[in-house]
Amino acid sequence: MQTQLEIAYNLKYINEIQFNKTNEESKEIERMLSSFIRKIKERVLFFDKNLTFEPLQLTDFEPKKTNDKPI
Repeated sequence: MQTQLEIAYNLKYINEIQFNKTNEESKEIERMLSSFIRKIKERVLFFDKNLTFEPLQLTDFEPKKTNDKPI
């Protein structure tokens, strides 16, 4: 998000005040989300010690192939 803000500021879509305010808000949201994710992982690991977290791959979002014929 910070990159898009910088681009918008450099292209004069937003002024310096808007950039600074939005940039600080986005950084705060990023900190909040990081904390939330960390706490969720801690809780999940508390209940399942063998669970591991791996980054998602782009292929995880591809439609699954089936042998079904279209209707």
